[in-house]
Amino acid sequence: MFANLKQIFNPKNKDLRKRIYFTLFVLFIFKLGTAVIVPGIDQKSLGTDNLGFLDLLNYMGGGAMEKFSIFSLGVMPYITASIIIQLLQMDIIP
Repeated sequence: MFANLKQIFNPKNKDLRKRIYFTLFVLFIFKLGTAVIVPGIDQKSLGTDNLGFLDLLNYMGGGAMEKFSIFSLGVMPYITASIIIQLLQMDIIP
């Protein structure tokens, strides 16, 4: 096992080492994103002590739903902003 780990840091395996570092970096970003809480939210008033059927999503997302973190929002803010910008670009008033 240690021989295999030693081969990762061999100068010939530069591509493999880059992929491992990238994977660790992405995991760090994900953990950081689940730790940052959405501004202006009072966690006590959320009532996320008992999520019910969303418990599985909460566990798979690293607790993002329970804390109401930035990554628990998903892509909905981006999609909503995109739709609003497209509506504003339309020539509504002739």
